[in-house]
Amino acid sequence: MNKHPLKYLLMFIFCLFVISSCTTDDQLIETTQRKEEKNTFVTFSQSSSIRGKSSKSTIDYANGFAVLLQKYDSIHKTNISGLVNTTNIVEHKKNSRQNIIIESRDFYIENRLHSQTIFEENGDIWVMYPKIKNNSVEDLLIASYTDNGTNVFFRYVKKDSELYVKNVKLFQEKFDRQINHSINNKSNSDLCGYGDDVCELDDVIIIGGGGSSGGCVGCQTNPPVNPGGGCDQFVDCIYNDIGGSGGGGLPPMLNPCLELLINNLTAKDYLENPEVKEILNKLKEGLPLDEKEKYFIFAKYNKSGLIKTSPIIEGNVGNTGNISVGQSDTYNILGGVHSHTKGYYATPSPGDFYTLSGANMNSPSFSFWYTTSFNGDVYVLSIINYHNFIRFQQNFPKDTYLNGSGWKEGTSVYRDYTDAYNNFLANGKSDDEAYFLAMSFVANKHNMGVGISKQDSEGNFNSTFVNESKEQGSGKSEFSESENCNLK
Repeated sequence: MNKHPLKYLLMFIFCLFVISSCTTDDQLIETTQRKEEKNTFVTFSQSSSIRGKSSKSTIDYANGFAVLLQKYDSIHKTNISGLVNTTNIVEHKKNSRQNIIIESRDFYIENRLHSQTIFEENGDIWVMYPKIKNNSVEDLLIASYTDNGTNVFFRYVKKDSELYVKNVKLFQEKFDRQINHSINNKSNSDLCGYGDDVCELDDVIIIGGGGSSGGCVGCQTNPPVNPGGGCDQFVDCIYNDIGGSGGGGLPPMLNPCLELLINNLTAKDYLENPEVKEILNKLKEGLPLDEKEKYFIFAKYNKSGLIKTSPIIEGNVGNTGNISVGQSDTYNILGGVHSHTKGYYATPSPGDFYTLSGANMNSPSFSFWYTTSFNGDVYVLSIINYHNFIRFQQNFPKDTYLNGSGWKEGTSVYRDYTDAYNNFLANGKSDDEAYFLAMSFVANKHNMGVGISKQDSEGNFNSTFVNESKEQGSGKSEFSESENCNLK
C-alpha cells in the first residue's frame, strides 16, 4: 500500500515538469519584455505625450529632456535646472509640464532655447541648452539619451572645447533676441513663454553637432551634481508608470502628500548614516546639561557619494532664524540637526521654519532641518512644495511674522496658531502635543510648503494632519487630528 502514494507523487511531479517546460519559453519572453519595459523612459516612448512640433509621430526630445531635468531636481532635491529647488521666481506651464523663469535671481537652464536634436551613429541622442546667469550664457548643458535608450545624463560642455567656443555666441544672440526681450516685457502675453500656449522657438543650429561622444571627444564634463541615470532615477519607467496612463509620468512638482512620504523615508535614511548618527549621539549626550542650542549640518560629496558632517556648533539658531551655510562645487548640503534645551518646547518652533528658509536660500539643496529635544523627541521640517515655500519666504517676511522664536502677536498666523493650540490643550493634549499640532495646522493653512514630522521608537518619521471645522451658530473653530493627508 505504501508504493501507490509514491507512484502518484512521481506522476504529479512529472506532470508539473512537462507543464513547466511548455511555459518556460513564454515566461522567458515575457520576462525579457518586462525588463526592457522597466528600462524604457515613458517620456521618450511612442505612447508618450511628448511630441515634436513638426510631426505627430516625432518625439520632441528637447521638451522631453527639459521635463526630465526638472523631475530629477524635484525628486532628488538637486538644482541642475535652476527652475525647481531655487530662489528664482518661476511659473509652471501645464501644457509643456515645465517651469519657466519669471524673475531671475540665480542661474537657470533656459529650456525654451535649445539646439537641434543630434542623432549619433551609435544611437545616442542629445540636445544642447544654455545656462543663463545675469542675462548671459554662462555654460552650455548637453542632455543625452544614451546606452540604447536606457539612460539620460546632463553634462556641461568644457569651455575650452571647440564645441563650446563655436556655439556660445550663437546661444547668446538668440537669447538676447527672443528670450531676454520677453522677460523684460512679460506684461505682454504674446511674448515667448508668458501666454497659455507652449512657447516654441526655432532651434539654434549648432556648429560641430554629430559624430561620436556628443559632437566631440572628451568635451563634456559632469555638472556639480549627480548627472542622471536610468528611468528609475526619474520615476519615468514604462513598467512603473504611476496610474498606467503612459502620459509621461509625474510633473516637475510631486503631490505634497507624496513628497512628504518620500521626505519621511529620506529623513530616516539620513539619520541612519554612520557619520551623521555618530555626531548626533554626541549632540544628544551633552543635551541634558546644555543651556544653549547646538547644531551641525551634513552634506553629500558628488564624486564619492559619501555624507560628511560639520563639527557641532553652539548658537540659539531658533531665535535668529539663521545658520551659516554656503554652496560648493564638490558637495551639496542636504540639511542639519539642532537641539532644543530645557525651558523650550520640544517641537520645532516658528524660528526653525525661518532657519530652514534662510539655509535653503543660501544652499538650495538644504531641505531637512531636524530638532532633537531634551526629552528625547526628534522632529524634522522638510520642504514638500518649493513653489509654496518660495512664496512663504516672500509673503511672510521674518521681521513681520517672527518675534524671538515664536509667531508675532497680531499676525494672521499667530491667531490661527493660537486658536488651534488652545483648542488642543482644552481637549487634553500636552503642551508639546498641542504645539506640534498647531504648527502642523498653520503650515498647511498658510501654504508654507513645509511638512513637520515626528520620529517614533523604530526611527520612522510620521506626520499628523489637522482638520478645522466651524461650529454651527457660533462659527467657532474646532480642530481634530487625522492620519489622512490633507496637504494642499
